[in-house]
Amino acid sequence: MNVLGMSTGGSLALQLAADHPQLIARLVPGGTACTLGPIGKRAQRAHVDRARRGQRPSPALAGLVTGSAIGRALIKALGWLADGRKDHTDAATMLNAEDGYDLRGRLHDVKAPTLLIQGEKNVVYPL
Repeated sequence: MNVLGMSTGGSLALQLAADHPQLIARLVPGGTACTLGPIGKRAQRAHVDRARRGQRPSPALAGLVTGSAIGRALIKALGWLADGRKDHTDAATMLNAEDGYDLRGRLHDVKAPTLLIQGEKNVVYPL
């Protein structure tokens, strides 16, 4: 099968390709890497902590989007609105698992032809 994954989905795609190389014909992970960077870990930890306290978690990620104070305030407000009143337990569980995710020692297990789409300014998953 061909697999495309973006951001956290890219982490899942890489893990799948390493664990089950016989299943993957082509792999395209985007905006991701074999492990989170320190900024990504801090932001995701804040997201998980807010979700577990019953707060809307997305405002914790605003600093990843922009360095502007006004931009962060706007993104926090939009994130808060987008979160709605839904349960964020599943997202918190996934992000908590990704906090310990590290495939640096297993990249050789990925056998599929792979196209990594990544930007040099990605602070969550640095090059």
